[in-house]
Amino acid sequence: MSTASKQYPACPKGVYSLRRFLTAVESDAWPSNDARVTVGGRLAIPFLADEGGRIELPREFFESGQAENDELWCVSFLMSDFDPQLRAVRRVVESQCLTKSIREVTWSRPKSQNILAWGPFVDGIKDHLRNLGLQEITTPTVVQNPGMEPELEPFCITTNTRPQADRSRPLFLATSPELHIKQLLALGYTDVFEIKTVYRKEELTPLHEPEFHMLEWYRGYADLDLIIDDLTSLLGNVANINENEIKHTTIRELFRVTGFELKPNSSAQELFDLAKRLELHPNERMDWNDLFHLIWVTKVEPRLPKDPLFVRDYPPSQAALARKNASGWADRLEFYWQGVEIANAFHELNDPNEQRLRFLSDQKKRIEYGRTPLEIDENFMQSLEFGMPPSGGIALGVDRLFMLVQDAPNLQSVRAFGWKHQL
Repeated sequence: MSTASKQYPACPKGVYSLRRFLTAVESDAWPSNDARVTVGGRLAIPFLADEGGRIELPREFFESGQAENDELWCVSFLMSDFDPQLRAVRRVVESQCLTKSIREVTWSRPKSQNILAWGPFVDGIKDHLRNLGLQEITTPTVVQNPGMEPELEPFCITTNTRPQADRSRPLFLATSPELHIKQLLALGYTDVFEIKTVYRKEELTPLHEPEFHMLEWYRGYADLDLIIDDLTSLLGNVANINENEIKHTTIRELFRVTGFELKPNSSAQELFDLAKRLELHPNERMDWNDLFHLIWVTKVEPRLPKDPLFVRDYPPSQAALARKNASGWADRLEFYWQGVEIANAFHELNDPNEQRLRFLSDQKKRIEYGRTPLEIDENFMQSLEFGMPPSGGIALGVDRLFMLVQDAPNLQSVRAFGWKHQL
């Protein structure tokens, strides 16, 4: 198989990371030797390996000439052909390469640190995620790239304390741990989470503070459906939200309240005409996303039900770091509760070429929006080149969820030191 022909496919259904597979084997969770199992990992000839462990593959698998060290593969076999004591597979039934062959790359590998516990609510979240098989990690707070989203403005840190040669390059407070967690995914840490204090320059509102706690977790060799299962389980445990209470919809269905049938290829002119019909007074300088947000914030979001709500299939221009699905929509989900946005989940993009194109587009938009210019995080890009597995991931606002669980009116009322305390 030539390197040029290899793509970055979505994860096939039912694939186990090595950690999930070996944990199930040790707990005798498999029903019978007739079961067929698909496991994903990185090739370290003659092993399939990652942070969760390793299994030995038969010599015939590598003698085909298709497999190279450090590639990500999914390998299927029958449990009757697996020796749990030797952790060896006698026969491979089917296999699929998930990434291209890597080039020579290096990047900074962050070190883990302990994270302080901040109360029973957060402990309950952590305990539940651990019970789901996720492991806690930590990432930097002071970063060179805080996230490329054009809508976000980071806090810049003075460069005077840096070495003389580096003082021309600013540092920022992290707006999200996403880029660093994905570097860990590429290293084999496939089921991980972090609760982190993050920082964004935003207006003070009942739902916005410049400093807040974000929970992110990621599942390697998984898609958005597994993240939805995790989220549903977590909400039941820490917020007493029953799965049957959660409503499911799409952006397209919600947009119908405007009398317009939104499509993945709907044009900016169509949205402009719609905004005029709705008497929202759009101006000619607005791009597609500006017009969408104008209509969404004024006409759609205020009419969201108060029930727990999963909203899926976002416009492709709002894919951010998510894949696009077969229908052309961004494979992205947001969770709303009492009309408040709580979480944002992606079927993660792991194609470095597509990701660079999106980052270049984000750089242009940041300039157009008057945002701070940002360099592309080449450490993150090299981790994609190294091979990040197809993954699902989610970011959840812990403060907002806690606020609603406590039936509090705003974020300030559930914090010991709100931002206004600093002013």
